[in-house]
Amino acid sequence: MLVALKKHLAPTDRAKEFEITKRYAKLKSYDKSQPIKQWLDDWERTYSKGYIITIPEVNGTRSLFDFAIAISSIDQSYGCTIEFDINRGIKKNDIPQLTDLVEDFRNH
Repeated sequence: MLVALKKHLAPTDRAKEFEITKRYAKLKSYDKSQPIKQWLDDWERTYSKGYIITIPEVNGTRSLFDFAIAISSIDQSYGCTIEFDINRGIKKNDIPQLTDLVEDFRNH
């Protein structure tokens, strides 16, 4: 009986994937009414959940560039610097982690 109830109430893997993808898409543009700290925390949480369920948005370097572009709406020069660092990391096979970029921007 509990298994049936759990199956009925628990979201499906596909529903989780859709929800995380939707949150990720929303994060790609900064809402100026939201505190930056909260927005950065949401980036980390959403990225982590997306990584666990392997959504395409967080595979490879796509999320790094998405974050750099999103940051550009807040601080354009910093966003360009992040893009440069990502590209340099790709060439040197030393790609930064998104969580490191978020932390660096938070400290900036």
